[in-house]
Amino acid sequence: MNQVWQLQDMQTHFNDIIESTKKYGTQILKQDKTEFILLTMEDYQRLLHPIYHDLDTLSGTWTEQQSNEFLSRLSDFSQIDEELWR
Repeated sequence: MNQVWQLQDMQTHFNDIIESTKKYGTQILKQDKTEFILLTMEDYQRLLHPIYHDLDTLSGTWTEQQSNEFLSRLSDFSQIDEELWR
């Protein structure tokens, strides 16, 4: 369970806070109205480098020649076979 810890408790409960972070993930440390977040390096790396499951990385990578070749190969798909729809 994520728990909110008071920053002044950090020294006396340091091991508990670390174990809680390992077991439950992100922990919040508070001092007055300021909040600090304690998270594992794995969680931190995941925030820095999120994994996307889309094709954005391919966007804009084709040359004009490659784009024209792709579009020309698709041109047959725009033809409608009139006999097929009768």
